[in-house]
Order: sequence, then C-alpha cells, then structure tokens
Amino acid sequence: MKNLFFLLFIVTFFNSQSIAQCDEYYVNELIAGNDDKCPVPDGSPVRFCPGLNGIAVNGTTFNVSRWDGMSTQYLTLTKNGGIAGTMVLKLKERELKINFYGCGGSVTYSISLNERERREYKIVAERKRKEEERRLAAEKLRIEKLDNELHQELLTHLENQKIGNALKVYTRMSSSKRNELKSKISKSFQTYYETKPVILSTTEIKKVIEDNKQVFSNFNVGTYKVEIGIDGKTKGLSTDITLEPYVYNEVGLECKRPCEFSIDIEEISDYQLSVNSYYESGKISDESSSLASMVGTKNYYWFIADDKKGERVIVRSYKDYPKSKYTNYTQIENVLYSGSCSNVIEVKLITIKKTIANGIIVKEDRNVSDCIKSKS
Repeated sequence: MKNLFFLLFIVTFFNSQSIAQCDEYYVNELIAGNDDKCPVPDGSPVRFCPGLNGIAVNGTTFNVSRWDGMSTQYLTLTKNGGIAGTMVLKLKERELKINFYGCGGSVTYSISLNERERREYKIVAERKRKEEERRLAAEKLRIEKLDNELHQELLTHLENQKIGNALKVYTRMSSSKRNELKSKISKSFQTYYETKPVILSTTEIKKVIEDNKQVFSNFNVGTYKVEIGIDGKTKGLSTDITLEPYVYNEVGLECKRPCEFSIDIEEISDYQLSVNSYYESGKISDESSSLASMVGTKNYYWFIADDKKGERVIVRSYKDYPKSKYTNYTQIENVLYSGSCSNVIEVKLITIKKTIANGIIVKEDRNVSDCIKSKS
C-alpha cells in the first residue's frame, strides 16, 4: 500500500512539473487570412511547453524542432518525423501566426494570455457587437426613410415627364431600392428618349463609320446629314440602308434612341513611283548607257507634271523642282527602288485612290501603270 501511494505521488509530482513548464493562451478570433481548411475555433487553448519542446493547439500536439526569440518567438513544428508547419508568437501584440502545411497559407489570430484576459476580451467584443448592431439598425432605418422620400419625389418627376430630374433622384437611392424600381423607370426612360434625337459626338460618329466602312465606301463625294431611327432605318443617304440603332446609356439604364450626324465623303489621290534601283545606288551596270556619266551623282527628285502639250508625264530632276517647261507639278516623295522595267529610264506609276469619311479611310484602290518613260 505504501508503494502504491508513493507511485501516485511521483506521477502527480512529475505531471504537475510538466504542466508548470507550459504557458497556456487562448484564441480570441481570426484577424488575418483564411482558416477554412484548418480552423482554430475561438476560445481554443494553445499550450506552449519550451521545456518539453512541444506545443498543443486545441488539443492537437506538435513537437518543436526549432524555437527562437523571447517576446516574439519563432517555432518550427514537426509531427510524425516530418515538418508540420511554422508558428510566430507575438506576446506584446497578443497575436499568434500559424502556417500549418497543407492548410492554404498562414493565418493570424488575436490571443489572450490568460483566462481573465479572455473573459474581458469577450465582454468588450460583445459590447462592440451590440453597438455595431444598433448602428446598422439605425443606418437601415435612415436609408429606408430616405428611399421612401426619394421614391415619392421620383414618381412626381415621372408624372411631369421630367426624366432628367427623375434620374438624379434615382441615383441618390440605395442599390436595393434602385433594383426594385429599375423596371418602372426603365420603361419611362425608353418612352421618353425613343422620340428625342441625339446629336452624335465626334467619337461616336467615328465608331459608326468604323463599324460600317463597307457601307460608306460606296458613297459619292459630298456631305450627308444622316438620321438613324430606333429601328436602324436611315434618312439622308442616297440609298436605303439599315444600320445598327444608337444605344443611349445613362445611370445604368439604356434604350435605343434616334440619332443625327453629318458625314463628309472625299476622295484623294496619292502616288508612288517604282523606279530602277540605279536611282538609289547611283550605279548602273550598262556602261554604254546614256546614264553612265551620272555615276556618283545624287539621287533624283521625281514629279508628276504637265508638259507643253498638256499631257501628264513623269519628270526626274536633280533639283527640287522640274524644268520650267513643265507646269502644274507635284513632287512624288514615295519612291520605291525596285523597278522591273527593262529600260532604266522607264518607271511605273502607282496611283492610290482613297475614299475618306470624316478623316477615316473607308476604301483604298491601287492602280499600277505599265512601264512609261520618264522625262528630264
């Protein structure tokens, strides 16, 4: 019997010594991260036992292979011989950062250092929760009251066909109230604006042209006053054309709306010239050519001009203007040195005809001439 009492004394003594080597803290709440995979419930005890190189989180024990620091402690946790995660204990800040491997990243908890702190924390947290509930309830009543007042004001504006004023009131409502009234105001919005033409901005006109290049590429030169109805039918054009109707947007509402705009169609011609590569390099393989004496001279300037007969010809010149016998000349600056004509003074004229609508090229035609002799 004495031996049994002695054994119980020894077990109780060493157990109390083991407990005395541990510090037990309590989880208040999650303050950072997401612990859905490995949650640690509020109030869970977390026991730190430096003398035993171990910890326990809500009853789950881990060994500690590395333990550094004082007021801020850094721990590497192991279990069943492998690394299980890391932990950072900040006593001054009352924070515990845990990163259990396989749990989706680190999380941070607020902690209490003893039961008394935990009870005080719960009291303060409960008081704050109730204060927040009262604040939210008061805010809800304020919003409901304002929504009801705005609702009546909105109905008055709609009855008087003052859609602009109604929209201003609509934007001041809460999101839930706007959703409730969206169908009603959308109908009034559409009814009002579907008979009110809008003059398109420059940006909007460019979008219409970009979306319908093929349509406008066949128009004759001139200025057109265009109207597009809510059915897409147009007025002011030379042919019957249907375009996408204009969609008007305001404060999250939209409807089809007639629109008006002007479109200017013009045609311009530009030129390219394809000449023998000699004119770029200043060299020619045929030494007997009449141009052989020009080796080493600078490149030519090229022009399209009228000769004495009034015919349009291609003229080359060392100067930035042709001889006086050529009139009404235009310099061709876009010169390609890849000519395929057999005669070195023959060139090909590439005429580029562009159809332009409000500054946007809607069509471009290129015509390449046969080899023609250039003049000097």
